[in-house]
Amino acid sequence: MPDVRVKICGLMRPRDARHAADAGADYLGAILSEGFGRSVPAVLARKFTQPGGPPLVAVFVDEPTGDAVAKARQVSASVLQLHGNESPVVVDELRREGSWELWKAVRQMILWLAGVHIHKWLGFRLLINLKRIISSRFHQFGLNLLISAQK
Repeated sequence: MPDVRVKICGLMRPRDARHAADAGADYLGAILSEGFGRSVPAVLARKFTQPGGPPLVAVFVDEPTGDAVAKARQVSASVLQLHGNESPVVVDELRREGSWELWKAVRQMILWLAGVHIHKWLGFRLLINLKRIISSRFHQFGLNLLISAQK
């Protein structure tokens, strides 16, 4: 039986994070890169987790390494999820800076097209964006697959 985990992402308020945790979320996600509709400052995101609750996933899009490290430390992130054009070199730099887990998001088509280069990502966890599902004009959900590319 596969191990299925749930991450509620794009959280913007501490009370929503508490509701997600109470509902059984395994991870709480906050978009810490600026300029997106659901971006939040680190000072707010650090209020999303409670002792013994789900760990925080800090989501970044092409964030400078130093800024990502500073924000991740400020929120005590357990996972850094990268959604931009970060290279394996950048991911390695982030790995050396903290004990957090790293997830690299890639689009399904890009992964397929770059299949011959997948060896660059061996040893990383890849979050593959499979499809977006819109349930209403207020809520957007995505279907993702997290895999480990083993060496």
